[in-house]
Amino acid sequence: MSSALFELYQVQAKAIGFAVDGEFTGGCSDAGWTASLGIPTLCGLGPVGAKMHTDEEYCLLDTLVPRTQALASTLLNLQDVSFASAR
Repeated sequence: MSSALFELYQVQAKAIGFAVDGEFTGGCSDAGWTASLGIPTLCGLGPVGAKMHTDEEYCLLDTLVPRTQALASTLLNLQDVSFASAR
């Protein structure tokens, strides 16, 4: 389930040195395709930024490497997560 995957990501992020809060949304990212099929899915793991899709969009460059490290560490530790499906 996505909540188990998210908990793993939170643990990896904390080990690297940053905290992650999350929320379930009804957004329209590409992650919606896999989530709608019941596949554990995380979205929004990229660098921190704001004003998306505008001329003023920006990215905080110092968040790029830690976010990438947390994602890589999560992938390397997927064996620690139980993805029992409720389907």
